[in-house]
Amino acid sequence: MHIAHARIGITKGKPRLWLEGPRLSLVAFEPGSRFHLRTDAAARKLILELRPDGERTVSSRTRRFGGVIRPIIDLAGAILDRVFGGAEKVRVIYREREIEVTLPPLAVAQAEREQDLRERLSAGRPLSVGTLCIGAGIIDHAIHTGLHEAGIATETALAVDIDPEGLDVAVTANPATRGCRMSIEASLDEIEPEIMPKLSVLLAGLPCTAASVAGRARKRLTMPEADEQAGHLCHAYLTLLRASAAAVTAIENVPQYSSTASAAIIRTQLKRLGYRVFEVPLFGLDFGAIEARRRWTLIGISEGLAPEAFVVPAEPGPARRLGDILEDVPPGDPRWQDHAYLDRHAEAQAAKGNSFKRNIVTVDNATVGTIGRSYWKHRTSEPSIRAPHDPALSRLLTPAEHAAVKSIPDDLAAAIIEGRSATAAHELLGQGAVWSCFRALGRALGKVLAPLATANLVPLTPRLQAPRSPLRRTARPTKPAADCGQLALAL
Repeated sequence: MHIAHARIGITKGKPRLWLEGPRLSLVAFEPGSRFHLRTDAAARKLILELRPDGERTVSSRTRRFGGVIRPIIDLAGAILDRVFGGAEKVRVIYREREIEVTLPPLAVAQAEREQDLRERLSAGRPLSVGTLCIGAGIIDHAIHTGLHEAGIATETALAVDIDPEGLDVAVTANPATRGCRMSIEASLDEIEPEIMPKLSVLLAGLPCTAASVAGRARKRLTMPEADEQAGHLCHAYLTLLRASAAAVTAIENVPQYSSTASAAIIRTQLKRLGYRVFEVPLFGLDFGAIEARRRWTLIGISEGLAPEAFVVPAEPGPARRLGDILEDVPPGDPRWQDHAYLDRHAEAQAAKGNSFKRNIVTVDNATVGTIGRSYWKHRTSEPSIRAPHDPALSRLLTPAEHAAVKSIPDDLAAAIIEGRSATAAHELLGQGAVWSCFRALGRALGKVLAPLATANLVPLTPRLQAPRSPLRRTARPTKPAADCGQLALAL
């Protein structure tokens, strides 16, 4: 048996499949042999069988150099369109006295995932959404909300993260993702493809610790892929995407990730798998948030469903000051502290020529810089609020204020904060994202998907605002999310 992938060409406007050479002779299709052509349009295949009474004949041509006679089978016209529906490539399986022509597995997978999504939308069934590296599910909540606002019903089928603290929030308290059908607490490379559920949408937040400027410097990496914990996970993501058969995928990461080898591999492989790829930068200030957080997103939509262009329109929102979202922390509260040692550290760094200074903000600031998962460590590069009653004192944002600068809705913020220390809450919030950016992304995706079946464009019950039961837990230390950051989804 021999298997080859062949291209269907176009001759005079008609499709044409040309088979030639010794592979035909090896399975007894010699010049002058007669064969029967059987079609199976439902199975998307053609079968050529050698038979003395066959209606077709193997033709031939003689090579100019050497005089070698080569067998030829030339198939053209409507039969190819009818069976393969305009496909550009087919798989040819050569067996003794028989040749089978089918769609390649990648084309079959593409057709099946597109058909499944269209059928779900037409029947008004919810799209099945899964997330790799879900964290507390901040981006999931936003994307579910945006899809919902565009008239697309969704359900959470899968939640994956290596950090049990974030995964607990996602599956028990997050209004958009709680009650998901399957959750996995593991590194992505530990998950067998066989256990992946079939999905409509796969979101993925591959870790940014090796791609960010600070992370790469701290780990002294020559390249992000050299990181032993996270550098290889693009491969795991692609493997799990294929297993999930999702028609839509979305990845989120720091802007620097877009220039990594991992991003290049993901782009190329998604195109080979039959997705159209779009890259969209998101900036918190463009979507009404106070946090000036920049993120890179890569969206993959199956070719038969994808638009020519994909844009997430900015939604600036009303002007606000930091003072508009601050809690009342009165003078004398122990959170107001003198951090003179940080000032001395900044001065020492400046003396060395480093542009390193404390990020002090006031109630009048309209924006704050990016707040990461280690915010509770009082890092000088992240914002501290100067005390209005004593300029020598400052404090960190509270977890509720941290959620507010990321535009996180109150119900989701409560799900993340209640019952947790400030340290744990800041970690979950800091590895999240600006919520309003990803609601807009979800809405943009919904506008692409909605026209595929108007049957699903009906008023939907606002389940994201359903009453939330208090989360009860026993105290335990937070396990660092070493190889799963919050989404990005693979969306």
